[in-house]
Amino acid sequence: MIAVDTNVLLYAHAAQFPLHEAARRRLEELARGGESWALPLFCIGEFLRTATHPRILISPFSMDGALQALDRLLACPSAGVLLPGDGYLDCLREALREGGAAGN
Repeated sequence: MIAVDTNVLLYAHAAQFPLHEAARRRLEELARGGESWALPLFCIGEFLRTATHPRILISPFSMDGALQALDRLLACPSAGVLLPGDGYLDCLREALREGGAAGN
């Protein structure tokens, strides 16, 4: 299973980034191939936020356009959505406390 990161999604859909072509090609390979791949749930939200943000993209997507881009990807038979499991919040809590995480 390959998990596709937010940056790969964004780079593949926005020509302004130097890695646009490489990311676009990789997503096309995944979409055409038989190997299982997925978009983590959190990356879907991050993509929607960044792809529609006028201070991040030169030509931001409309929300409908960004949702359509995700729909096209998720229509691929080998694609799926990764969801956090039952123990997610406990693991997150432990990692945040051990790492001393705080807002910037």
